[in-house]
Amino acid sequence: MPLPSARRKLSKAKTTQTRAEISNLKRENAFLLRCFNELSNHHNDHNRIIEKFLTLVTLQSSSKEDEAEDTHSYSWDDSCDPELMQEKQSSHEENQTNAVNMRRLLSYANNVEELKNSLVSLSAKCQYLKTNSAHNQECAAGLQGDKAITELQINLNKSIEQNKQWVEHDQQREADVKAMLTRMTWLEKHLQDISKARVAERNEYISDEKKKLKQMEKYYDGLVHEGSKELHILREQVFLTQQALTDAHRQLREKQQELEEARQQMQSARESQGPPDVTEAEDCLTVQAEDLQVQLTKEKRKSTTLELQSSHLQKSFVNHYHKAQKQLSEYKQRIEYLVQDLRDERENCSYLKQQLESVQSETEKGDTEKADNPEHKPAQPCDLPPRPARHRSPYESLLDKSLLECPMCLAAYPVSQNKELLEHLDYCQH
Repeated sequence: MPLPSARRKLSKAKTTQTRAEISNLKRENAFLLRCFNELSNHHNDHNRIIEKFLTLVTLQSSSKEDEAEDTHSYSWDDSCDPELMQEKQSSHEENQTNAVNMRRLLSYANNVEELKNSLVSLSAKCQYLKTNSAHNQECAAGLQGDKAITELQINLNKSIEQNKQWVEHDQQREADVKAMLTRMTWLEKHLQDISKARVAERNEYISDEKKKLKQMEKYYDGLVHEGSKELHILREQVFLTQQALTDAHRQLREKQQELEEARQQMQSARESQGPPDVTEAEDCLTVQAEDLQVQLTKEKRKSTTLELQSSHLQKSFVNHYHKAQKQLSEYKQRIEYLVQDLRDERENCSYLKQQLESVQSETEKGDTEKADNPEHKPAQPCDLPPRPARHRSPYESLLDKSLLECPMCLAAYPVSQNKELLEHLDYCQH
């Protein structure tokens, strides 16, 4: 609390207190004046009663003298006139009643004397109060002023102590905020270094994978080229074997035609010549037919072997081609996963930067609010922007090998669990 505002509040409180005390003193003075007036009226009444009492006392003394004379005359005139006796008796009764009245008047006189004494004491007291009312007012005002000054000094000392405590508290908070800011800057720098290292590692890994992929593409392109060449050669060989087979079939047909012609000639010669020549010609033709049959079987075997080789080579080429295409698709998919991981890590880095900026802004806002209003409660953490969804690759990420630590309790978290680390930081701070 600032010192001028405390002084203003204390001065206002003291002025209101002194005004209330002055009003109380005024009411007391008015009451005392009213009591004094009433006592003066009672004093006047008592004076009148005393005057009446004095007159009654004089009358009593005169009546006593008359009674003494009457008793004396009664004693002397006891045997005199009865009328005088009656008068004396009536006078005696009157004297008795007067005596009773005198006793009552004496009691009243005693009471009046007591009232007179109390009236004198009250009048003296009222006079004393009247004479000392102004002095009492001045003394009361002085005492109230002294009390107000002492209370002001006490309150000022209390406010000074509170200000010292607040200054120490503010200094401690500033030191804590500075330490937190230094820790945050260190964490930001550490995060930037880690993100740079991760990006560099990922770039190196991607460049190595791209180089390997290019090498594999070159290797498989070479294999495909060699396979296409071998396939072309095999196709040419198959074409040549087919041509040779067709030539062999054509020659076989020609030989069969020649054999048929030779048989016909032999049959005609047998019919025209004798039996020995026919048998020799048949033997020659059979030998030639057997030779042609052997050549035909050989050519058939060659054609079947060539067909089997061509089909086997074609199947192996197709299998090899499909295997190469499958490996190429796997490498392309792996590159896509790596690129997606790189994008996710960049998004995570940007998300972490946004969260750090929001946390820093919240801490600065809370410090300013606490400096403006010390009794202000700490602000709740605001809702952070939603974290982008991450598509994890099936391969193990190298980023999980690096760890981040909490500055409060030094709890270690892998980089992939940055959201849990931020929640832990919020929990440790609050």
